[in-house]
Amino acid sequence: MGAVLALAGAAGVDRDFAGAPVAATFYPAALADKLAGMDLFPPGDDVGAEFNSSIGTTCTLAVDWYYGLDASPGFGEVDFVTTVLHELGHGLGFATFVDDTTGEKFLGFDDVFMLQLEDHSTGELWPDMSDAERVTSSTDPGDLHWVGAEVVAASGSLSDGVHASGHVEMFAPSTLDPGSSVSHFSDDLDPDGLMEPFETGALHDVGLALELFADLDWCICGNGVVEPPELCDDGNSIDDDFCSNACQGPPVPMLPVWGRVAGALLLLSTGIVLLGQHPRRVRP
Repeated sequence: MGAVLALAGAAGVDRDFAGAPVAATFYPAALADKLAGMDLFPPGDDVGAEFNSSIGTTCTLAVDWYYGLDASPGFGEVDFVTTVLHELGHGLGFATFVDDTTGEKFLGFDDVFMLQLEDHSTGELWPDMSDAERVTSSTDPGDLHWVGAEVVAASGSLSDGVHASGHVEMFAPSTLDPGSSVSHFSDDLDPDGLMEPFETGALHDVGLALELFADLDWCICGNGVVEPPELCDDGNSIDDDFCSNACQGPPVPMLPVWGRVAGALLLLSTGIVLLGQHPRRVRP
């Protein structure tokens, strides 16, 4: 199995809030906040993440964290920035809430991630499958695909891990890998992607994860490039303008009370509850 580098997930979900693009569908907390235009989960966290502090100390594998910002880890080092980006991806919505052992939908409702999952061997989308069919699909290597329009349009950048249709393969090994199956791109992607389940070296370019977030209804206003010495991706090619364009928007207003009306779900009343912990590992 190798060593678990880190794991993360959404710390809450919501559905049928004002601004939700699809009814009766769960959205991860951070995306729900964005779509609603307010903080639906005060004063709790939207994302929960854990990082392995045993790396470089008591871990049995001879690896160590690399904390530099230049994407240049040395031999035996794992790039910490890459790992953080990967785990933030899960917290922001790169994950399904379907039970990976039973195939059951979370509380009986679709989630926004599963809407774009298709099993190419049957042509069925995940929301239309039975629980048993979803279990079978999650262990159908090469046939579990992401079919969102934004990812498909950008899939020409891949030489492997992509179907002739432009559908991109998801991680669905023949033996279920709980927490990793389905909620990652396939580890056959070439070139490697940030959201594969195993450590693939330093990757500060989020790659097709950007288009997948657009398929989830995140607003993507960058161009995928950070022009030094800028601090973020502001969507233009002008150096040294320090991300001062309209992409940054106003602060998000806060709801005045802790809680939501009936029909919504809070999972934070007793602390952070990660909705599925999606580990990233280094191979043994």
